[in-house]
Amino acid sequence: MHLTVAELITYELPCRMWLMHTSDLLRKTELTDSLAAAYNTLNCDQQRIVDKVVTAVCHSHEQLRLIVSGQGGTGKSRVIDVINQTITHHLSDTPLPVVIAAPTGLAAFNVGGTTIHRMLCVCPLNMASRLITVDYNKNNTSDVVCLPVEHGKPADYCRLQQEQLTLLKSTHKEMKLLIIDEVSMVSSLTVLFIHLRLTEVMGSNELFGGVSVIFSLTYFSCHQ
Repeated sequence: MHLTVAELITYELPCRMWLMHTSDLLRKTELTDSLAAAYNTLNCDQQRIVDKVVTAVCHSHEQLRLIVSGQGGTGKSRVIDVINQTITHHLSDTPLPVVIAAPTGLAAFNVGGTTIHRMLCVCPLNMASRLITVDYNKNNTSDVVCLPVEHGKPADYCRLQQEQLTLLKSTHKEMKLLIIDEVSMVSSLTVLFIHLRLTEVMGSNELFGGVSVIFSLTYFSCHQ
């Protein structure tokens, strides 16, 4: 299945930022004071992104495919954080409704997430026999699942073994939203593998396994 960005909605964050009064979203959802304060620090464009994502994921239950772009320092990380907190607040009965990932450890750390490789088990071919436990709350490295990658040629997609699939399903079965930061550093092949892995884990042939996705990127940081 070929992936296309034609179906993705793109939002661009402006460089200039300004404050707004509390919106209807805050009055209707009874958010905590700290989260309401964080929401109010966003400008109107950023709040509109949060509103759209929360509405799609928590209320209309529609799959959302969104690109959020902008120059460095325009608040993309803050938008990601508010989206994560708001949806987690709404879906408090869901174990892990939002997963945040990035292509490098530093980028993942900056947004409070994990690496794409750890989230969906992408690792070098010579490590394919090892297993890693996918646990975002504990530093547990006892078990891991791997998708083989070999230098010098495009990697072949390898489906998970049943034990590995069960492990990932137990972690991600309730995932409603996947946020990938610094997506300009992610190859089209990796995006394809993300799609294939999610269809496998979620048991759905829909794009990205039916999971809503947000791709966040910074201008002028695209890697060839």
